[in-house]
Amino acid sequence: CQKPLAYLILAGDGLHNLLGGLAVAGTFLVDIRLGIATWLAAAAHEVPQELGDFGALVYSGWSKKNGRWKSFSIMRKNIWPL
Repeated sequence: CQKPLAYLILAGDGLHNLLGGLAVAGTFLVDIRLGIATWLAAAAHEVPQELGDFGALVYSGWSKKNGRWKSFSIMRKNIWPL
């Protein structure tokens, strides 16, 4: 039985990644070096965030395989937007 918390986590993570992507894009418009530094900082920030989200998804009843897939597909949109 999957708990509603899992869907809230995915929705919140998607919004978080969207806003983070907009912030990174904005810094690239200001300066390419600043954009690269911001992207690196955002990528480093995402690792523990996604691990925590994965743990919460598994705790909510998702299988490890499904939790990993959903968490990665949401995270991918922040790092590789296409």
